[in-house]
Amino acid sequence: MSETEFDAQLLEAVRNLNNAHEVETSWLEPEDLKKLLDVAYFVEVVDEADAFLIAMNEQSAHDGINFGWFKDHYENFVYIDRIVTDARARGQGLAKSLYEALFDAAKADGQEIVGCEINREPPNLGSEAFHQKMGFDKIAEASLPNGKTVGYWIKKLN
Repeated sequence: MSETEFDAQLLEAVRNLNNAHEVETSWLEPEDLKKLLDVAYFVEVVDEADAFLIAMNEQSAHDGINFGWFKDHYENFVYIDRIVTDARARGQGLAKSLYEALFDAAKADGQEIVGCEINREPPNLGSEAFHQKMGFDKIAEASLPNGKTVGYWIKKLN
């Protein structure tokens, strides 16, 4: 996990940014965010929550449905649970730098795969384009109980 220190103000800023993008990420109550941070493999926040990334690995005690898909299909992996960049901070390369920091940490830990899901319904075409540029490939698709359809994407680190 990163060295980000979370005081009450930063926790609330991260939660507010997440919840402003709940269609893509899902709503978080304060206790939900604390639980995610407690089980996360990697957490990084840029400045005062201009952007953030939360990722799990196969050892994380996480119960998300999409995380479960990766757990069922891979013995070792890093799973990007959520990444959000504030609209006012877009175009500055923050998401790319967060991903590069995650890739470096995962490689250092001997991980070979980083995975994520991207909404297909409702569509998130910007995220698909970004992930393709970052070297991810779509490997599967699933319909979720909440009515969303997602694509599962991986990037091989070796």
